[in-house]
Amino acid sequence: MLTNTQLDIFESVNVAARLDLNSPSTERAGRQLRDEGIRKSKQHADAVEEGWHEIAYRVFEGYARTHQEFMTEDVRLFVRNHDVLGDPPDARAWGAVTRRAVRAGLVKVPSLCGAA
Repeated sequence: MLTNTQLDIFESVNVAARLDLNSPSTERAGRQLRDEGIRKSKQHADAVEEGWHEIAYRVFEGYARTHQEFMTEDVRLFVRNHDVLGDPPDARAWGAVTRRAVRAGLVKVPSLCGAA
């Protein structure tokens, strides 16, 4: 028997089954949640290490100018291996760096991956 403080473990499954994952409103909500997560992780990285985002972007920019094809993970490994910058508290902070680079026209996202 469930008490008021216990959750039915199948409730989340039931809710998920009722969602129309192809609906524009679901896609829009997903994008909003993604963007909010990126924004929060960027703010947290900058709060832990002042200017983290700007430094990370400058490193990303330099890496992009010297490598024709790469993934964000390649830049993250370069930063870690060369002790250029500390890791952010959450790796999702790199999403803000990558999205900024895409908007600036610094990099292009392959169509297979979709738009950043």
